[in-house]
Amino acid sequence: MWGTDQFLPSSLLQSVGQSFALSAVVFFAVLHLRPQDAITFGAATQVTRLMGGEVGTAFVVTFIRVRSQIASNLLGLHVQIGDGQVAQRLQTYAAATAPAGNSATARGAAVLGSVVHSMAVTQGIIDAFVVIAALTAVTLIIIVTRRAAPPGPASHISPFARRVP
Repeated sequence: MWGTDQFLPSSLLQSVGQSFALSAVVFFAVLHLRPQDAITFGAATQVTRLMGGEVGTAFVVTFIRVRSQIASNLLGLHVQIGDGQVAQRLQTYAAATAPAGNSATARGAAVLGSVVHSMAVTQGIIDAFVVIAALTAVTLIIIVTRRAAPPGPASHISPFARRVP
């Protein structure tokens, strides 16, 4: 099905992972649900389903943008005019872009700026992954520390338990 030169699309992995995660969360919540809260739970689940992705995407995109700007500023502080390594890097970029025409120095500076920008965006994405991992760890700790669900129709019954007639 999948050749060595192909990869599993990330959208497929995301849909499988979200399905497993969402099913587990809904099942966990249903086990702790009182019958009088069923309509409220249904409404909350629907709102979460509709708004969760949008809120999550907005948070991640905004977080990456802000962290990229901070990283760009911090990286830019280390790129100083007259520094030997910066001058050497600019000369290398200017030499690489010289066949494109005149103003090789300006193109070299543009390439250096592009490299700094891509490094800053990469740092912003790394920071976003760290925040998402931390939030996931906090969520798992909250789930693990919850008390057991009250016995109900979906409760686990051991196959070796004694049956009461």
